Amino acid sequence: MVEPPSPGETRTPEPRIPEPRTLKPGPREDPGAPFHGRLIDAQSGAPVAGAELRIRTPPTLVGDPWAAWSAPGAAPTTTDAEGRFVLSRPRGGASTAQVEAVGYGPATFQLDGFPAGPDRPRVVRLAREASLALTVRTAEGRGGGLVARLTAAPESLAADAGSLAADAGAPVGPGMEWVQAVGLGGRCRLDHLPAGAPLALRIHRGDLPVWVRPRPIVLQPGEERALPIDLLPGATLTGTLRRLDGTPLAGQEIWLAPATSRGPSLMSTPGVLASVTARASTDPGGAFTFEDVAAGDWWVGPAPAIEWRNDLTPRTSPAPQGHWVHLPPGAGTVDLALTAHCGIFLEGIVRAGDGAPLPFARLSVRPLGNAEGVGVGAGPDGRFRAGPLVPGAHELLVVRDTGRASALVRAPARGIELRLSPAGR
Repeated sequence: MVEPPSPGETRTPEPRIPEPRTLKPGPREDPGAPFHGRLIDAQSGAPVAGAELRIRTPPTLVGDPWAAWSAPGAAPTTTDAEGRFVLSRPRGGASTAQVEAVGYGPATFQLDGFPAGPDRPRVVRLAREASLALTVRTAEGRGGGLVARLTAAPESLAADAGSLAADAGAPVGPGMEWVQAVGLGGRCRLDHLPAGAPLALRIHRGDLPVWVRPRPIVLQPGEERALPIDLLPGATLTGTLRRLDGTPLAGQEIWLAPATSRGPSLMSTPGVLASVTARASTDPGGAFTFEDVAAGDWWVGPAPAIEWRNDLTPRTSPAPQGHWVHLPPGAGTVDLALTAHCGIFLEGIVRAGDGAPLPFARLSVRPLGNAEGVGVGAGPDGRFRAGPLVPGAHELLVVRDTGRASALVRAPARGIELRLSPAGR
């Protein structure tokens, strides 16, 4: 589906030609057999000659996806005049091919699990590259010191494998990133972008994001899109943080982060932790102020008490619940009243299917109404303490190779027991 344009946005799409019909995968093959394939243009069906392919292997440590791409690959394989190539599949695990071709967006596809012999080469269709031209307006009239960052989710880079489309779209490793400095005239161009991939756009000044597009950008093959961005003088955001009894909470750090959805969010989620734009501290009266906040959607809330173990978080710490606020252009001064919920936790134990405590289990805890949850670690005895949280219903989820467990619990609560059920039940 093509998203509607934003105000001031212009697009130059390339005419689309119907793609050839995809075929279903055939029988499995020896994972160590040579991999025969052919690259073609997704629109015209013409062979893509001179493309370079490299093999990447998966990480050896669970939870370390960057290991899959950290080591340099072997010398690239180049397609011939008919777009044909042969790759040597490594034994002992899944592997992925990365494709780079002039005039086409970057793409990846998996090698394992399907036959690709000389009599039935795998056909991989590449989409024409897209580009994004930014015009950034600031109060100074120039863009010096600003940097545009565009990232793609790993699963969005999978090429369309025409003869074996069943595994297209599988996660293949960490996403790619395009970084380009904004020129003094406020202009910036990002080329060689993948078509059809959700791309997250941020504008940074130094290490801090000053503008975040609330929804991903999806470009069409061959499209050249122009996007204006306003970073004109922003609003003044003031507020107070008080406990439920009305007493102010002094000395509490408050975070400001770009909101990617309309609604509350825990300030301890990975997405917020990576995009905090500004910090303030409450005075003796619980008041705080953020100056020059750009127009757009923001989360404002108490900073999380980040500890190595969740059960070390002080019970007096407020829940790091971010309040969503929308600032229109020219908003002036906006005042917020935040409530500090302290001492609200979910406590319990995670057990294996046989009832034994499950040491060091990882839980996902998500307040209902929030788009994203946070991870919580159980101790060596399988016991956990999640919080501080806001009152209300929370979804708890544990997923392991041996099974899963979930529960919907209203905070605060103690004595929660999560017992894994066998996978697939």
